[in-house]
Amino acid sequence: MPAESIVYRDWKNGVSRAEMAERYGVSEGGMAEYLRRRVDRWRNQPPAQIATNARKIVHTVIAISDNGYREIQISLPRISMHVKAMEARV
Repeated sequence: MPAESIVYRDWKNGVSRAEMAERYGVSEGGMAEYLRRRVDRWRNQPPAQIATNARKIVHTVIAISDNGYREIQISLPRISMHVKAMEARV
């Protein structure tokens, strides 16, 4: 399961429970339970969001599991060695 802020963003953008389950590589029932425990709280106070690119680098990678693959966003501190390493890969 990705960071709560990512699930919140998808929920707020209207992504269906089934689509989120497939995207995150979890069962639809597990996704339903995850949302059931959080949606009321999200309506009152959204979770902290991943920092914007001004403060951090958000790097998307593909993770492979028994259920297939999914994209995961990794938030890295904006340190020059990370920037140089990522630029070298592009």
